[in-house]
Amino acid sequence: MVGGLVLGLGLALGLGALGVATSGCGILSSDIASISFDLPARHYVFDTAVWKLPAGTLPSIPCTSSDICCTLAQQLVGYDCATNPALICDTTAPPSTCAVSIPVETPPQTIDLKMQVPQLASFGSSQSLANVSISQIQYDVTSTLNRELPPVVLFLAPAGVTSTSDPQAHKFGTVPATPAAANLTGANVMLEPDAGATFSSYAYHFGTPFQFLGRATVVIRGGDSTPTGSVDITVRGKVSAKPNL
Repeated sequence: MVGGLVLGLGLALGLGALGVATSGCGILSSDIASISFDLPARHYVFDTAVWKLPAGTLPSIPCTSSDICCTLAQQLVGYDCATNPALICDTTAPPSTCAVSIPVETPPQTIDLKMQVPQLASFGSSQSLANVSISQIQYDVTSTLNRELPPVVLFLAPAGVTSTSDPQAHKFGTVPATPAAANLTGANVMLEPDAGATFSSYAYHFGTPFQFLGRATVVIRGGDSTPTGSVDITVRGKVSAKPNL
């Protein structure tokens, strides 16, 4: 697992807020006004310095399936799939060629709404949030990477989950592919259809921390230049809710 990436929560929903009423114990008073707050920004970095790339550039090796890539690369250039990243047959652009496939996953970033959101600090640990509505999820990017960074998939998970492959991790949204050396501000995260419900399930018990994780898969085709540089992504957002009594 490689990488670091910088992210923290952000995307403006063009058609309105993602509102999801949350059920559970606690009595919601109609006299209590909704409160709005910023989600704690989180930074994630993808850095090629820790990607453990194989030495040199893999030559372009024509292929018809991933099964033959390790055999051909071993025979032609001595590439050892046992000690280097896996090879695949990349067919995304002609001609098909063997390529290095590198899974890049960020370390988990903890969100603790009660501790990190000033508007919630005065509420008791037995209280919860209802009528949770996401009004913005956006991201900023600063990149020195010499190639495009593929889409980064974002996940929410309970505290203690350290990998997006954990079945408890739930896909929340996607940061679109980042062009080489790009600088973006206030770009939109592509939220999943159930992103509002997913976030509400964690925000309801706002005194319980949860995790925010990201994952990308970098494919380096045979003949491509070796990636250098890094990508810093900040994800941020705005939320409104009513505290339960």
